[in-house]
Amino acid sequence: RRQNCAQGGGFELQRPRAGLERGPMHSATQQQQGFFLRDAFAQLDAVLQRKREASDMHAAADAELRRSQQVIQRWLVIFARQHLHSICMKLMEAAKNAAAAAEAAAAEKPVRRRKQLLPSLSKADDDDDLDLGAWAPTDPEHADTESYFVLDCLRRVLSAAADVTGARGDGLGGYSILEDETLVGGKGVTSKLGGTEPPSPTSITTGDALAPLRGHPEALLGFCYGLVHVGQPAAIRAVACECVGILSLVALKPLVSLLTEGMAKVASDRDEREWVAYQRAARLIHLSTHSAEQAGASLRYLKAVANAMSRTSRGVLRLEICRSLASSLARLMAPADESSASEWGEYCAAASAAEWWAAYGSAYGHAARWATRKAAHAPFCFELMTKMLSLASRPHSGLEGAAFASTARHAQLLSLLSSALRREAQRQVLLPIVADYIAALPPDFVADHLGDPTTPVLPSPAAASGESQLRALVAVLLPKRVSLNPKEVAQVRAALLALGRQPAGGDVLLFVVRDGLRDAGAPVATRALLLRVLSTLAEERPGLVESQRDALWPLVLPPLQQAAAAAAAAAAANSGVSTAGEPSTPGEREVLSAALLCLPVLWPLAEAGSSRTGSERSRNGEHSSGHETQLHAVASLIRCEARELCYHASLCLRALIARRPAELTAPVLLAVARMLLSCDGGAPSELQRALGIAYVLAANAIDTLLGYAAASGPLQPKSRTAGDETDLDAPRGGNGDEPAAEALLAAEEASRAVDRDGPSPEEWQQVREVMQAVCLAGSYHSLPEVCTQVAELLATFDRADALSVFRPPAGRRALI
Repeated sequence: RRQNCAQGGGFELQRPRAGLERGPMHSATQQQQGFFLRDAFAQLDAVLQRKREASDMHAAADAELRRSQQVIQRWLVIFARQHLHSICMKLMEAAKNAAAAAEAAAAEKPVRRRKQLLPSLSKADDDDDLDLGAWAPTDPEHADTESYFVLDCLRRVLSAAADVTGARGDGLGGYSILEDETLVGGKGVTSKLGGTEPPSPTSITTGDALAPLRGHPEALLGFCYGLVHVGQPAAIRAVACECVGILSLVALKPLVSLLTEGMAKVASDRDEREWVAYQRAARLIHLSTHSAEQAGASLRYLKAVANAMSRTSRGVLRLEICRSLASSLARLMAPADESSASEWGEYCAAASAAEWWAAYGSAYGHAARWATRKAAHAPFCFELMTKMLSLASRPHSGLEGAAFASTARHAQLLSLLSSALRREAQRQVLLPIVADYIAALPPDFVADHLGDPTTPVLPSPAAASGESQLRALVAVLLPKRVSLNPKEVAQVRAALLALGRQPAGGDVLLFVVRDGLRDAGAPVATRALLLRVLSTLAEERPGLVESQRDALWPLVLPPLQQAAAAAAAAAAANSGVSTAGEPSTPGEREVLSAALLCLPVLWPLAEAGSSRTGSERSRNGEHSSGHETQLHAVASLIRCEARELCYHASLCLRALIARRPAELTAPVLLAVARMLLSCDGGAPSELQRALGIAYVLAANAIDTLLGYAAASGPLQPKSRTAGDETDLDAPRGGNGDEPAAEALLAAEEASRAVDRDGPSPEEWQQVREVMQAVCLAGSYHSLPEVCTQVAELLATFDRADALSVFRPPAGRRALI
């Protein structure tokens, strides 16, 4: 094998055996493990040699080489928890050799060196050289180098030794054998490097699981820390930051010493810009209070950062300080696992926590000073301030945390956010921050400072007192412009819904919606936004919205009435041919589409205290809902060419049946059947689409009604006329014998299960007759597809289980 490699030929690396892929090699002896490890190192050297040769020929790694890289990475991960020290020493040596080879190759090329680009805060916050939001390698030239491959191996080995589950996007960029897609599907590791989202906090198993990681070489932390320098390529810095973050699990004190020493040396403008790369590595630092040593190191780090904030002037460093603090504090103060949360609670209950909260308040004060003195720095400062107040308000933060997150601080921050939202340049950046902050506000604070929900929202935040700053912020959230981009609409909607999800915020949000919909001068985009908010709130808190049905129904109905009037006018102008009444402008279509989603929850109830049965209502010419015109208008929208309107109309009708099956099933199906009759003269594609939707609605309606009947249980039998005793009412084929009598009793029992306020036989027969008319009219259509669809519709409506409950009256039969 070595001879073949020396001659320039490659060889296929041996894949780990099946028994070794799923766990550490506990069954192998120490001698066998040493043999396997030496063989893995030999394969690693072969892979590095092949990459070096490919680099000399300026050729990218081919598929075979990439496959070899994946195999050797899996081998190293398998040995990580038993031989971490040896593997790290080998990889450090390989990384140094690769760096030396790269420097020698660069020295031989007579290429003019490019001027080093230092990070800076651009208007768009998207510096190409040091992208503050990207953690995947952004430099393809350096992501395929020998140095990057070695560091990526080191990252995976450290993650496996730390028992970090998940792939790169899970928090530390950890590598897990069970999560590696290359073991199952043969996909390349490039799929795990394609994400651009920054790592999010995750729970890390502590205790014995970190014992293998503590065996890393002492020089490893300094080696990885040195690669974070701004002079390194972006791909190398990204992997080095992740390695530093993993090592902070067991080497927090040495890492804090490196960071604090570096912060103390930052004195000039150039120093601040060079320190940005190191501060970014602090995003992944794992502060901890697990032991006294880790708690002391965490406190020293917070003090050092607060001290550095007092003399930092560059915006790019301020940005990185704020984001790194927000990430590291969230991992410490709001961990996902209960053990870490209890450790933080015990630390806050101790007397030594006062020093922590003093440094915490100092960092918060510097961020507030930055936000008020320079508008360009306000967004990331507000992000840190809202995070710090939210974390301090959590129960585990104790009394000191509650004292820090005082009412005065919340009111002051709400006032600053209200003023900043008035600036259009920063509005879209601040809206997600505001939504997260409102969602994290303490419920008691929200209840105390929202006040009476019927009180109008203050129009001017500047005139608001400290107790009404939250209401002032809600007033500023609503946009005043005529046109809104979809991104801002989604952000404002999320902020308003965050308020509506608060226990005391739902009533205030409903008042804001009512007030906005009543405003005749409100832009169409704002009305559509408020209706979208109302539809989502109705889905999440239906009881709250139903309590305001009488006030909200007249405000939601006008878009539907306008569509019905437009359809009638178009039919009159088109020689009586019915149309769908689709709105002409995109804004009106958006309003109507949002209103359709609100109708199922707000649909008026039947008259309270009415004791009339479905038969009595049918004899009096009434229907269950009393809103046949609105139902027909909704059903007519199924014919719209606009897909969103067509879909929301069908969704509205289906939700009406699902919410009130006994009352609205027959009226909805009758409206759909009449809509199908009005399709005469329409385009064949429109008729086929309407028939397809009607088929789904009819099948779902009958399933829902029969399921409701089964759940209701047997009730008193409905009144029957003398004609119902005829032979036509018996099951077909029955002649009075015992089996036919049993079948009749079974059908009678099923019929009793339908609620007495549900559709009566007369109501259901009326729907059946209209459905039969649709079938007869469609059977003469020139397209065979239409004939088939109407036959399927009628067969679904008059299927066997439906006929057993809703039998035709005396003297009438079903067509099927």
